[in-house]
Amino acid sequence: MVKLDLSGTTALVTGETGQLGRGMVRKLAEAGADVILVYQHNAERAEAFAADIREKYGVKAYHASCDVGKLDSVMAMREKIEREFALPDIVVTAAVAQYPWKEVLDQPTEDYE
Repeated sequence: MVKLDLSGTTALVTGETGQLGRGMVRKLAEAGADVILVYQHNAERAEAFAADIREKYGVKAYHASCDVGKLDSVMAMREKIEREFALPDIVVTAAVAQYPWKEVLDQPTEDYE
């Protein structure tokens, strides 16, 4: 089995408080990537998870608050990350909007934008 080596890269994962986002962060860190954990709420949980990642995998882990549904919030996060950490080489979008479920063809275009 070939082991993925992401040493020297930085990965940004949105939705890190969900199971999918946390799993992605763990796998990226296990492969050697430094990680940026993006959350919307619960800074304490994000910091605890970042500390756990640093301890278990020996990589850098940074957390940043952002509402990925708002462009001004995304741009502010980008500026903060660039200034305090590093811009990512890898972006994983695991954040999801919480609203009533609809069939894909019934969703308005605005939901995708």
